[in-house]
Amino acid sequence: MGLHTTSAEITGEINMLKILFLTEKGDNIVAEPSNYYGLEQEIAKIADCQFAGQGWHDHVKGETIDKTVRRLYGTHPPEWVIDRDNNLEEFRGHARSYRIGLFISDLHGKNHYGYDALEYYHALSKSGYDDIFMRYTHLKTTDVRRRIKVPTHFVPWSVDTNTFYTREKTVDVTFCGAVDPTVYPLRTKIYQELPHIIKNNPIKTSVSYISKTIPQGFYGSTISQWKGVKNVYVGEAYADLLGRSLISIFDCSIYRYPILKYFESMASGCCVLADTPACCIELGMYKKFYPIDYKDWIKPLYYYLDSPNKAKRMGHKASNFIREKHSHRVRADEFVRLLKKIG
Repeated sequence: MGLHTTSAEITGEINMLKILFLTEKGDNIVAEPSNYYGLEQEIAKIADCQFAGQGWHDHVKGETIDKTVRRLYGTHPPEWVIDRDNNLEEFRGHARSYRIGLFISDLHGKNHYGYDALEYYHALSKSGYDDIFMRYTHLKTTDVRRRIKVPTHFVPWSVDTNTFYTREKTVDVTFCGAVDPTVYPLRTKIYQELPHIIKNNPIKTSVSYISKTIPQGFYGSTISQWKGVKNVYVGEAYADLLGRSLISIFDCSIYRYPILKYFESMASGCCVLADTPACCIELGMYKKFYPIDYKDWIKPLYYYLDSPNKAKRMGHKASNFIREKHSHRVRADEFVRLLKKIG
């Protein structure tokens, strides 16, 4: 038997939407997988979910989607299967009663296959997926949805607001993330210059700050292996750092993605200093953070360091915004409603 939610028993509901997730069990994996896991578990509170991706008890390595469905459901398949990423080359066919969807994030290519952007869109278009759920819709300023010949749906990032929340602010400013001058030019500049800027800050005699890059081998690794490693912030330690930070400063990359760090930092009550991502207005983020750019980030930093109450008000507004619009609970409800509408 697969792992089922008990929501139907608790609420007395019947005919709940049945969803099979073939995604990796990501609770102990840093970055995106752990975020997906949190959302999936929230979805499982309002839908009848089974999990058969890598790391779950019901996973069978190399098994096709259809065989997994028949093994777990017999003659009563789910309405939806959410496939794992990196599975573009499996034939899905169309003689089935269930729909298959896929979540995607980065749009500039797919390293797993060596695809550039156009090759990736072509592969998605011929994959046999019924629907694509997109974390991002724009590559820089270009809306790529028309280039993917499969129905697409914008499902932005969300966060667990029981993990990311405001704590006592003991760190004035935090930079914590990947640094690459070709992809993150503003981040690179901030990381290189922040210690000097803080040291020579003309406003306050003492400013506490954290300035850390992601260590080599970070992506795809487990949270457990980094626990106890000095100056590495993952899992609860990362959430705690943001929760204690008055200001979180970063950029959204040359691709202008509304990356997860916006949602995490805002939920944590940080005053976010970052450049403006695509879909900012659509996401409701306008005026929930202070926009910076390559030429103008030091002055806003000094301003909020010198006005901590204003920074706290910005963070408080941002935190409320995330709880109301972009929590896992909110997104789970929106996602299940979407599946019912298009299924």
